[in-house]
Amino acid sequence: MENFDLMVAQNISEMLNIQEKKQSDLAKFLKLPRQTVNKILAGKRNLLANEFASIAEFFNCKIEDLTKKTPISNENMVAFFMGEISKPETENVLNNIFELSDLYVEQQYLNDNKE
Repeated sequence: MENFDLMVAQNISEMLNIQEKKQSDLAKFLKLPRQTVNKILAGKRNLLANEFASIAEFFNCKIEDLTKKTPISNENMVAFFMGEISKPETENVLNNIFELSDLYVEQQYLNDNKE
């Protein structure tokens, strides 16, 4: 199962890029320290319900747009678990692990939803 906070963080980051807004703008709008917004964008801090509403207002979108399921990039997943990877061999091994875990989850989903 994918990490919900990381998925939301990725959606928020994407919206910042699309709308050409800055993290500091979001922090000011939310009246939160920039460090807190950095944690949110790293998927390391849960959002409160009122924060979801405020972020949706900031982007002029629906809360559902912030919570839509999108694949988490391996780059973000590696950062979430371990920090930066410096050796290509290690990155290749982790990418293989992520692919295998995706296959496992998909197979488990299919098994759980058999009629």
